[in-house]
Formats: sequence, structure tokens, C-alpha cells
Amino acid sequence: MLYTVLSYLIPIIGLITIGLITVLKNTRQPVNVLFFLLSSTIALWLFALFIGDLTINASVSLWAVRTATFIGTPIAPLILYMGNMFPVQIKKPTWKLDVFAIVPSVIFMATAFTPLLIPKVILQPHSAQPENLGILYTLQSLYLSACFVVSIIIMLRKFKHVNSRQRIQIKLVIFGLVIAVLVNVITGLFLTILKQANNFSNLAGALSFLAFIGTTSYAIVKYRLFDIRLAVTRVIGYTITLGFVAVI
Repeated sequence: MLYTVLSYLIPIIGLITIGLITVLKNTRQPVNVLFFLLSSTIALWLFALFIGDLTINASVSLWAVRTATFIGTPIAPLILYMGNMFPVQIKKPTWKLDVFAIVPSVIFMATAFTPLLIPKVILQPHSAQPENLGILYTLQSLYLSACFVVSIIIMLRKFKHVNSRQRIQIKLVIFGLVIAVLVNVITGLFLTILKQANNFSNLAGALSFLAFIGTTSYAIVKYRLFDIRLAVTRVIGYTITLGFVAVI
């Protein structure tokens, strides 16, 4: 039980912390606001999964997991637009990117609370797993993965247009995202399809975001990601440390 609480709350605290610090640094900078929305959405998604795993009522757990599916869907377009704007925006999004980002997301969000995505869940010790997958579940997972791949391609194409410090920033953010996405694709898609998902796979998915938090925080401290200076980086360290102590 304690491991479940820690495995969810520590990444949630970390995501909210770096998101708030980034947006408070400059609320008028679109990339800062976008990063805040991305990190906050991931944190809310993890929190909904956390509720689903801890509840002992199958009906409540089902609605918590469906809520997580609803909240998690916007992560895809946020990652796409983040890729377009981070660390600098070379050109504005095309209408094709807008359609790819918005239309599927609207469809998946509209069906998130229906059996088309998750018909039913079964309760396991300290976790809830889909008993059967709806017809749209795999499509949603593939869509999220595709958005991540496209976002990486967009960021990598900027290498010849940015300076050396910004290249390192891109590498660090991509590295953290790759770890988090790969782990969650394995635990949230493949293991779920194979009916091998359990409490440990859920916790691995949550903890994988520590890689994203770690690489982003390092990029902020070492390479002034989002143009955040030293004084602010100390706040990051203090806040995360206090968060860990409070949870423990």
C-alpha cells in the first residue's frame, strides 16, 4: 500500500512542481504555458489512475480509470504542439498538424466514458486492470504513440536551426520522454492486451515519469531550460525535497 502511494505521489508532486515553476517564470511565453499544461495533465492522469488503483469498489474504480483515459487523451496534442514550440518555434503548426492533433483526441475523449474504450475493470491487490479492452483502446494507444514519434521528429529537425545549448535541451527532454513513453506503452498496452498487467506494472508506469522529471530538471539547472535562472532552480530542489519528505 505504501509503495503504491509513494510511486504515484512522488511523480505527481514532481510534475506539478516543474510545471508551476516553468509557467510562473513567464506566463506570457507560449512554450512555458504549454509545458505547464503538459506536466499538469500527466499529473492529473496519474492521480486518476491512483484513485482507480486504491479504491475497493469496482464501479468507482471503472469510472476512475475512464476518467484517467479522458484526462490522458489531451497529452497527445500537447506533446505535438510542445514539439512544435520547444525550445523555439521555427514555424507555425500546419492545418494538417492541427487536424491530426485535435480530431482523434476529440473522438477519444467523447468515448472515454463508454465501453468503446474500457468496458469493465477487475480489482487486484492495490490495482485495477481492464478485464476487456474496447474496440478503440488499442487505436487510442497507437495514436498517443504516433503523436510522440511525430513530436520527436519535429524537435530533431530543429537541430540545424538552434544553438548548442538548445540542442542539449532537446536531447535531455526527448530522453526523459522516451523512457516514460516506452515504459507506459509496455505496461499500459502490451501487458494489458496480454492480460499480464498488475500492480507492479502500474507502478512502473507511474515511476517512469521520474526520468522525464529528472532530465527536465537537469536541463533547467544546467542548461537554463525555459530561460530559468539559478535562483529559481534552487526553488525546484527545495520544493521537490520538501515534497518527498512530506510524502514519506
